Amino acid sequence: MNHEIEKPPGEGEAKPGGASNAQEQLTTAEGANQSEGETFTMGAIKRGVVDIPEVMEYAKRLGAVHRGMKKLAVIEQVGKYQRDLAVIRFSDDGEILDPPEGYAPSEAEQAAILAVWKRYTWPEYQPMLCTARTHSHDPSRFPFQRSPSDALYEYWDEKHEHLEMVEERWDNEDGTKDFYIWTHWSDKTWRIAEPDQLPLYNKHLLKGVSTVFLHEGAKAARAVQRLIEDDGEYVAGEAARVGGWSDHPWGETLRGSRLGAVAHLGWTGGAKRAYATDFSPLRRSGARIIVVADNDRNGIDAVRDISRQSRLKMEAVIFNDEWPDGFDLADKIPAEHAEKKTRLEDLLSPATWVTDTIYTGRRPSHVIRSEAIAEWLWTISPPLFFHSASPGRGYSDTEVDAMLRPFSDAEMTARLIRQNLSARADGVAYLPGEKRVLSRDGRRKVNKWVPPRLQEKEGSAWPFARMIVSRFPDRDDRRPLLKWGATLRAVPTTRMEYAILLQSETQGTGKTTLGSIAAQMVGEDNVSRPNESDLTEGQFNSHFAAKRLAIVDEIYSGHSRKTVNKLKSPITDTKLRVNEKYQAPYEMENWIHFIFSSNDLIALLIDNTDRRFFVPRMAETKLSPAFWRAFHEWLKGDGLGIIARCAREWVEKHGAVRPGEAAPMTRAKAEMIDSSVSDAMRLARETAKDLVERSAQDGQRIAVTVEGLHHWYRGECRAKDIKPLSGNRLNKELRRAGLYIRGRDDRAGLDHRVVINGRKLPILTNFNADDEAEPTQAIRNALKNMNDLGFEGEPL
Repeated sequence: MNHEIEKPPGEGEAKPGGASNAQEQLTTAEGANQSEGETFTMGAIKRGVVDIPEVMEYAKRLGAVHRGMKKLAVIEQVGKYQRDLAVIRFSDDGEILDPPEGYAPSEAEQAAILAVWKRYTWPEYQPMLCTARTHSHDPSRFPFQRSPSDALYEYWDEKHEHLEMVEERWDNEDGTKDFYIWTHWSDKTWRIAEPDQLPLYNKHLLKGVSTVFLHEGAKAARAVQRLIEDDGEYVAGEAARVGGWSDHPWGETLRGSRLGAVAHLGWTGGAKRAYATDFSPLRRSGARIIVVADNDRNGIDAVRDISRQSRLKMEAVIFNDEWPDGFDLADKIPAEHAEKKTRLEDLLSPATWVTDTIYTGRRPSHVIRSEAIAEWLWTISPPLFFHSASPGRGYSDTEVDAMLRPFSDAEMTARLIRQNLSARADGVAYLPGEKRVLSRDGRRKVNKWVPPRLQEKEGSAWPFARMIVSRFPDRDDRRPLLKWGATLRAVPTTRMEYAILLQSETQGTGKTTLGSIAAQMVGEDNVSRPNESDLTEGQFNSHFAAKRLAIVDEIYSGHSRKTVNKLKSPITDTKLRVNEKYQAPYEMENWIHFIFSSNDLIALLIDNTDRRFFVPRMAETKLSPAFWRAFHEWLKGDGLGIIARCAREWVEKHGAVRPGEAAPMTRAKAEMIDSSVSDAMRLARETAKDLVERSAQDGQRIAVTVEGLHHWYRGECRAKDIKPLSGNRLNKELRRAGLYIRGRDDRAGLDHRVVINGRKLPILTNFNADDEAEPTQAIRNALKNMNDLGFEGEPL
């Protein structure tokens, strides 16, 4: 930023709008005032302290430039920024106030300045009162109006009545920029001179807002404010117009729920001069403050300077190396970030200055500021910290110390936060629909649930309906699928106890798209994406904790029951024992739902008694690339919001899935069960079915020894070269088919075995012997061996 008016940039060259340079504009303004009958007495100050030769000599020795009416500055260029090495201020009597070390005047210089100071008449800074919302464009009164309007930034007071400052921006041919600060003074003259403190740009918009974005410079603030005020103009770099705020990837966040809910302000002077700005209007507003600095080192470091200077409760948008160098919100969002739906909320970091330093004797100590502690909660077990900007994320002590070190005078800030009882909670919970801090079982807990940010939209859901009908041809499958999805979105307080399994041998049939839509319905904060090895091999299960949806792609368990057995508890249990890396195990509510997808028709080994998996039939045919392009464009527009609205309306009309409700049986699931049965299991089931049907069809009573049936079964498996079921597993299948086994009940202490040839043996029957007057005699009358029944094998 250049404020040296003795050698303005491009001197002698015509500037946009007809102005030659700042010096000529200043001369024009002063001449205009004189022509109106105002004459300057000898010794009247026109520009500032540089009008005094003795001050100019001192300034030349230091290499200082004119900064304000009674202010000089020594600056250095740091990249595209200028940094103040020293700021020299003069008192009303001409004394140099607290000069920085190395920049103090000599005794002779100070004496010379004091000797002549009283000869000069000083005007006072006086913001111009304007009765209209925009001031006159008379260039004789406002010399800066010779520049194009886009090069001028007007700074109004909070009531929008006084024009406090005008910033003029000149873009040079070599790509550099010069800025000139114009202020109004009591002699009715506009001068290039700063006020004592720089005002905030757009502070007249603060009344009634709930959120303020504070940008680096007026340019970004004006561009984004124009964006949210005009739905027809998305101003990217104040040049390319590509649609209104509703077309901007972050439009709803930047605008808020209504026009006027959010205001965009700017601070002046660049990243290196945050100290010069008056931030007090932000404190008076009571609004949420979000600082957005340019994406470079100096811009990011300015966040810390603003935090220390202003002591505001605030957050900051911190871009990373994936974003263009120097990026700010006046620029167009890069295509890759728009495509992957990067959220502004994901870039937020805590930025409130955390500590105050107090001195007891010579040693300083640190305490947490009340504005900062209001943002934090900490838990006893597990020992974590939670910030209001990211309520679902828990931080360790080390993470908090590292995160807050730029905003704290203490090295171990986490320890100081733990000293505050008001921020303490006993543990964590996950209860959709509840408040951030709640009471469970008499204990205070932090709720890790994050409400989804997706808002409902009006419009036709025809593209979604067409996709669903084409992907799920069986009408009997579509209805329960839609019911499950609608419940997931519209009734977050209901936990469904069965999962969705999407399977098709053909790739590209829409399984991934359906999972992505479901994730948007519950909010990405509530979604995990484990792979199959995480479910079966991993010793940690944090991917289940504090989540509403797990999306598992490419699952394939072959003929192993390991995955199904490990999933039984997470799918149905209401409590979850969380085993998290580097944390002691703890218990919390289980709200996880699953969507599995696979390109194999035997993705999981499940049996015909399963209640946990809903398996709709998917079409194996692909839709055209043109259809998917149009569908995804619809989703990126209002499509997801329309689906969210339809989910609520579906539940209101048809009802939601009830707690404890089992997964409906489908033809696809029945075929999957039949196809996934092993040869050993099929042999056991066919044998049991044969024995049951003999009783049902012919009334034939059959009793065989369990030992004899097992002996025959193992022989058959050897002959077929298949691995037999274990004895307990075989007995379980026999009972499941409707057969009875009379043996020893160790828990009840009863022994129902029957003596056969002098031995007590467990007996298998296809009738309930307990219904007979003489159970033992009935069994002996029905006793046969496997050969008697037509099953080849050795006799008893």
